[in-house]
Amino acid sequence: MNKKDCQQCHAPLITGRRARFCNSNCNSNYLNHQRLRNAPEGEVKEHSTLGCYQQKHEGKWVLQHRIIMENLLGRKLTRAEKVHHINGNRKDNRIENLEMYTGVYRTKENPHGVRVIDKVANMLSLLKPDELTTIEGLIKELRKKSLA
Repeated sequence: MNKKDCQQCHAPLITGRRARFCNSNCNSNYLNHQRLRNAPEGEVKEHSTLGCYQQKHEGKWVLQHRIIMENLLGRKLTRAEKVHHINGNRKDNRIENLEMYTGVYRTKENPHGVRVIDKVANMLSLLKPDELTTIEGLIKELRKKSLA
């Protein structure tokens, strides 16, 4: 018997045949990794945990909204420069929905994600006129209570 390691997870394999992987999951993970590594320039995929898109750019997978902002500015972004989705939808990479800000740490001035005011404005834009009137009445009542 030969003693080898799995090509994906590097677990020891003890087998008499020419196995390369310890199980079918390792086999499919390896093949998927190879496909993504050899993907053509410009291919787009969804990021598995962030919920946004990545694009193959200059041989690496880069968040697509950063590529769009770099093209708009005509230069590379620094690590401290962040791209914010105004409406909170990380898949909405329209230029009018993107803004750049500088900041290394998460603060109210440099949020990661969506600002509350932007989220509220986006939600209000979805309401019907009669619903907006109801909201305006509620806001007036809240102001009266806070002034009293």
